[in-house]
Amino acid sequence: MIEIDARHQPYEVSDLDGGTLLGFLAEDRVVELKVIRRKLRLAYQWAIMHPPSPEHPKAVVGDQTLFPTDCEQQDLR
Repeated sequence: MIEIDARHQPYEVSDLDGGTLLGFLAEDRVVELKVIRRKLRLAYQWAIMHPPSPEHPKAVVGDQTLFPTDCEQQDLR
């Protein structure tokens, strides 16, 4: 199976040694975490731009409706 590395160079997966395989897996994990962090930052900004109001007191996630009273207040001292 041929893949493409971060430098856009093709390589044959079956030709890789264990250390290189683990290195590629670690690189992929870093990319995954960066994507997740970006999604959270974008979702946070969306929430800041669209706070609950009397007309729209709820949030919808997928097919679930969330109301502000669904979450417990936490003391974040």
